[in-house]
Amino acid sequence: MTDVHMGARAESGGSELTARPDKLLYTPGEAAALLSIGRTKLFELLADGTLPSVRIGNCRRVPAAALESLVRELLAASEGP
Repeated sequence: MTDVHMGARAESGGSELTARPDKLLYTPGEAAALLSIGRTKLFELLADGTLPSVRIGNCRRVPAAALESLVRELLAASEGP
């Protein structure tokens, strides 16, 4: 199972959002809140393929594993040589 540890909390429209290890997919709004970025930036990451997503009917969802992978990549890139 996916192990989600992304800073634990994010603000989402006044309510607190916590990454949950039992949740496989997040809405774009939830994913943006977990990454502490705006929805517009999140959709840019989806459009350019940086962040993968799935469609379920008309709904777009971001896999928890994709969020973890993005954070790991960003950490590795920021550490540098």
